[in-house]
Amino acid sequence: MKILKKKIVNIIILLLGTVLALTPFVIAPVCPAMANGSRMSCYYSGLLATCVGIGIVIISLVSVFVDNKISKIIFNIINILAGISVHLIPNKIIKVTIGAGKDGAPRFMGYCMKDSMDCIKHNTFTIVSILGIAIALISIFYLIYVLIRKEN
Repeated sequence: MKILKKKIVNIIILLLGTVLALTPFVIAPVCPAMANGSRMSCYYSGLLATCVGIGIVIISLVSVFVDNKISKIIFNIINILAGISVHLIPNKIIKVTIGAGKDGAPRFMGYCMKDSMDCIKHNTFTIVSILGIAIALISIFYLIYVLIRKEN
């Protein structure tokens, strides 16, 4: 019970990372492929969120078994950056190109602009953003705790 209490932050981040990884394709699915087989930008944003979620899950699993201060600092910095990225990239605050459109202009990760599209109807990236920000905030507070805590 004492170990569970000591690792509760890692377990919470693990659960949030799992929900983040499942959101774009299971919980609140993004748009399916178009009739011609091509994908919309929300699909690639969903892949980003899923991969970041899987990364957070892996880091959280490792951090449950590691009790090293330096490792905790590094893992939390990675979680902070990962959590922020799943908010900034789909919202096109940081633009990541996924190729060029028919007119030759670059296409960016993001979500669809039509209200009838699945990613808008399901609020996929609102959920992803909330999860990412929650992971980042929890990691920031835990990082501060790790930095100011005195070692026994």
